[in-house]
Order: sequence, then structure tokens, then C-alpha cells
Amino acid sequence: MYTAEEILVENEFPRKIQVNDRATMLNLMRGLNGYTLCSGIISKDLNGDDYVVVPYQANVENPNSIMEIGYITRKYTVLSEIGNTYIQTMKDYFSNK
Repeated sequence: MYTAEEILVENEFPRKIQVNDRATMLNLMRGLNGYTLCSGIISKDLNGDDYVVVPYQANVENPNSIMEIGYITRKYTVLSEIGNTYIQTMKDYFSNK
């Protein structure tokens, strides 16, 4: 539960399939007409356009309903150029939301 990507992981749902990799999750969503609660970052180039991202509305009744996205680096480590590009791309993406 502490390493789960999705929000509301502690909530009980009447039906639930739990997987541990993104490809399986996306295939099950398509095959079973399912959904997941995640960051919403789905690449059309990688996954096709079979998926729709619907923004989740946080509410006071669910204290777990807010997702915070961040990154962790090792102390005294300098990020690579591609790492810095990725972080800047994410910052730009989320600042436009």
C-alpha cells in the first residue's frame, strides 16, 4: 500500500483486480472496460488512443483523494541531462493544468 501508484488504495471496492505492472493494467482496462485511479499520464504514442483520462475531483470525505507527484534523488547525486529534461517536462506539463 505504501508504494502504490494509485490513490484511494486503502478504500474497499466491490470488485477489484490488482496488478503490479502498467501493461497488464492497460490491457485489462481495455478488455474489461475497466478503470484505474492513477496520475493520468498515459502516452498515446506508447499505448494508443483507447484510453481517456478523466480528472479526479478530490473531496473532504476521502482524505486519500489527493495525489502528489514528485521525485527522489540520492543525496549528493547530480541528475543526468535526460533526468533534468524529464523533470522540467513534468513541471511544464503540470504547471499548464
